[in-house]
Parts: sequence; structure tokens; C-alpha cells
Amino acid sequence: MGYLVLLVLLAVDLSICVLSIVAGVKVISKAGYSGWWILISLVPVVNFVMFLVFAFSKWPIEVRLEEAERGRQSGGRSGAYGWDPYGAGARAAAGGHAPWGQSPGRSGGAPGPTSWDYMGPGP
Repeated sequence: MGYLVLLVLLAVDLSICVLSIVAGVKVISKAGYSGWWILISLVPVVNFVMFLVFAFSKWPIEVRLEEAERGRQSGGRSGAYGWDPYGAGARAAAGGHAPWGQSPGRSGGAPGPTSWDYMGPGP
């Protein structure tokens, strides 16, 4: 009976350990580092030092976010949020942005898939 309790406690302990490693990999990956850095937590003294480094250094994701914000503020990219997937900013600079339901170069017509602005000029 005692072995069964020990076996159940071992299974619970291993599952908590695995879930902790998976959660740590997710957090480290979202910060912009490689998930393999979680293995450093298994080394007794180095894990505390690396914890301090990760806690107080600038994360790669923060660096990329600051670069994106600087690019948007300096006008480096077009579009409302610094992202212009359909090239509307380039068309607006070339001669104006067509209203919704009309493609650039057409004076009107029935709205349809070929007349939407982001699909380009119709036939």
C-alpha cells in the first residue's frame, strides 16, 4: 500500500515538473529568447544569476517593439498603424485613395469583388 502512495506522489511530482518546464519555455520564448534557456534553471547557482539577468536586462521583444515604434513615429512606414498590407499608402501618395466600393481609376459601378479598393483596378 505504501508503494502505491509513493508511486502516485512521484507521478504527481513529475507532472508538475513537466508543466513547470513547459510554462517556463513559453514565457522565455515570448520574451524573445530561445526556449532552451530553461535548462539553465537546472544548474544550482547559475540559475539564480540567469534569473537576475533575465529579470533586469532588456528583452529582445522589447528591443523589437521599440524599433517598430520609432519607425512608426518617424514616418518610416505608411498606414494607420505602421502596417500597410495592400499598399494603400503608396496609392494615396500617387493620387488619392478611392472610396470604398470603387476601385482607383473607375468612376462608379456596382460594388463587387473586382471593385473593392484592396483588390486593385477592375477590368
